[in-house]
Amino acid sequence: MIDVPVREKIFIPVTIAFKDLWYTVPDPHNSKESIDLLKGISGFAQPGTIIALMGSSGAGKTTLMDVIAGRKTEGKIQGQILLNGHPATDLAIRRSTGYCEQMDVHSMASTFREALTFSAFLRQGANVPDSKKYDSVNECLVLLDMESIADQIIRGASTEQMKRLTIGVELAAQYYFPG
Repeated sequence: MIDVPVREKIFIPVTIAFKDLWYTVPDPHNSKESIDLLKGISGFAQPGTIIALMGSSGAGKTTLMDVIAGRKTEGKIQGQILLNGHPATDLAIRRSTGYCEQMDVHSMASTFREALTFSAFLRQGANVPDSKKYDSVNECLVLLDMESIADQIIRGASTEQMKRLTIGVELAAQYYFPG
């Protein structure tokens, strides 16, 4: 019999759902009025799936993502945001999700591994052992099929590699939850 060590799973799958989401801001032209930027939007995203959020310019795609991610501080938000069926706090959303901007901004002089390690050590809690932070970096490299380029300099990377790195930076920041 071959003794194969069981690899500890670091990332916890999360289903995010939003129900009847409204986002209202004051009308800049009339202080007595307000403008509904989101009107009763509902949807969900399951782990391991890709969701296409499509619409014309000004349709509210970025507003929806910002509201779900807790990035909107002005205005009034109504409706439910759920993580694995439970009401989500801003802190829970930040700890269990990542927000990747459209522009991939990375230090071109770093390696892929260094960029992920920087994110893990900067953004995971001080209570998380360094060994677990390194484990999360290695898990990201495996998940994103970046092991073969892990120690290459980022400068000159393809668009696909840059997008994977952007996703990895968010994954590496995820807190470790012991099983």
